[in-house]
Amino acid sequence: MPDDENRRRPIDLAQQYLANERTFLSWLRTSIALIGLGFVVARFGLFLREFQLVVIQREVEAAASSSNNVIQQLPEHSFSSILGVLMIALGVALIFYSLKSYRDGNKEIESGVYVPKKSVVYTGAILLAIFGGATILYLLTVSLMM
Repeated sequence: MPDDENRRRPIDLAQQYLANERTFLSWLRTSIALIGLGFVVARFGLFLREFQLVVIQREVEAAASSSNNVIQQLPEHSFSSILGVLMIALGVALIFYSLKSYRDGNKEIESGVYVPKKSVVYTGAILLAIFGGATILYLLTVSLMM
């Protein structure tokens, strides 16, 4: 049966390589989703700023005052913009990590010694939970202000 064993070995390695590739692609999908969500969160801050500007302009027009001073009082960077940029940065960092993990995984499969990396899963989950919690707090704060 040595011939039968030799036939299975390349297929087993191929399956491991393909599983490593699927894992890489799932990390890329997660990164793209995180970047997209970060963009939406950052643009939400811009929407709130513009909405605030429209409301203030109407108040100023009602008082027959100049709106230039009011525009200068608006904050330039809102919390959602900062949070969105941080989420985008996390997505980009995750792309680089996933590429490194993919390459390391291929080397480990070739050498016959593969050790799963659990720390990134825990770190990613904790960071996403923190960003999600911060977004919830921000949205609650904004809704209470309006």
